[in-house]
Amino acid sequence: MGTLNNQNRKTVKRKKRKNANNYLYIAITLVIVFMVLATTLICLLVGCNEGEASSVSPDSSLISSVEESSEQIVESHIESVTESSEHESSEVIVLNPTEEYEKYIGVEYAIDMPEYYRDMVRPGVLFTGYYSSDDVSRDRIHLKPCVKLKARLGNIMQVNKGEGVGYGFTDYLERDSVIGLLPIGFSDGFTRGFSHRFYVTIRGHKCPLVGNICMDHSMIDITDLPDPQLGEEIVIYGDGINGADGAMNIAEVADMRGTIVDEVLTNLAARLPRKFV
Repeated sequence: MGTLNNQNRKTVKRKKRKNANNYLYIAITLVIVFMVLATTLICLLVGCNEGEASSVSPDSSLISSVEESSEQIVESHIESVTESSEHESSEVIVLNPTEEYEKYIGVEYAIDMPEYYRDMVRPGVLFTGYYSSDDVSRDRIHLKPCVKLKARLGNIMQVNKGEGVGYGFTDYLERDSVIGLLPIGFSDGFTRGFSHRFYVTIRGHKCPLVGNICMDHSMIDITDLPDPQLGEEIVIYGDGINGADGAMNIAEVADMRGTIVDEVLTNLAARLPRKFV
């Protein structure tokens, strides 16, 4: 009888421990659920605040997009930013590159709309001597392009009439020709779309491309160039069709490609040597 009572007591104790463990698991689960819900709620609240802040501090590209906005829209946008800024406390501003600085404007409207001058101006493409759009006034600021793309004549080859040039032999020569090697290709940002319809200049003489542009080099027809010399300078992007060197400038290249100056400039590969003069 005593043994039976002892067994019953042990069974009761085991049940109590089991129930206590179950309660503990339930409590831990509830705490975890509560923490997840609280974290989610905080994230939602912070996300909403960030969304409101971003509408007050726009990127200058929103203020300066000549192509996408009329002046009326831009004026309205700037005024809304100005009004929101007036509600902020007046403080000494220390510029920190890691922080947003909203009181600046893109160069297009810094030129055309001086009444909206801000603390700073983002010059952008102006540094290269080109205007960002045909809509920007040329009367207030006169720019001179300062970026050129040049190479050296890499090889000189005599090629017979009727022979094909380049990958796929897309060009067959109509006369005995002198073909020069232009050491630049599409991996340098010299787009393959220029094949058969582009020219470079050597000493002011136009030398048309022949064949398809390759990855690292291209071919040019120098048959009409007097006494071509290995290693002499080739102007790829220059002063303009009517300029001193006769090579298309970057704005003319952009028009030919149906794009903007910024894209042509940023397409130039990092491996191209830069020379600052």
